Amino acid sequence: MASKRSMASKRGVKNPKKRVVDFEPSSSGNDTTLASNREFTIDQQSRFQKKKSEMQKTMGNELEKTFSNAILSIERQCQNQEKTLDERLGNLKDKLTELEKDRENQLMLLKDAIDNFKTGNDKMIKDLEENQSHIVGAINEFIKDVTDIKNFQREECDLIRESIEKEFTTTIRQIRNKANDNPMSTIK
Repeated sequence: MASKRSMASKRGVKNPKKRVVDFEPSSSGNDTTLASNREFTIDQQSRFQKKKSEMQKTMGNELEKTFSNAILSIERQCQNQEKTLDERLGNLKDKLTELEKDRENQLMLLKDAIDNFKTGNDKMIKDLEENQSHIVGAINEFIKDVTDIKNFQREECDLIRESIEKEFTTTIRQIRNKANDNPMSTIK
């Protein structure tokens, strides 16, 4: 079996006395014996621990920086979104104000139109009533005129009839008188 020094030299360890070993029991069964399964010296292990600590510190700083940057980025995005939402809300409020003004204007126009319609309608009704009154008056006048004409015609007819009767009676009387004067006449 090869010696510990020759085995260590074969593995490339220059100073086998400074080796750090796992605390595993040796093949002889003695727990205090240091068996060499790892190849770190005490100095290398110290440097490794220091490097590991520095790396952990650096990684912690990097993580902290990354988280900090991420938080700042999220805050900036939130601020930008909040600003955009405020602008949109402002635009919506302006639009709502315009719509309210338009609605008020439309209501005023509608009210004016209704008032104008009522005024026009009232005037039209008044004009119709006046026209109806004129028409009724004209019809009554026409009826009166027709009645007057009928009455006048009746009076005229009566006068003409009376005149004809009178004339006829007179003529008959004259003829009778002549017949009485002339007995040869056949008129009796």
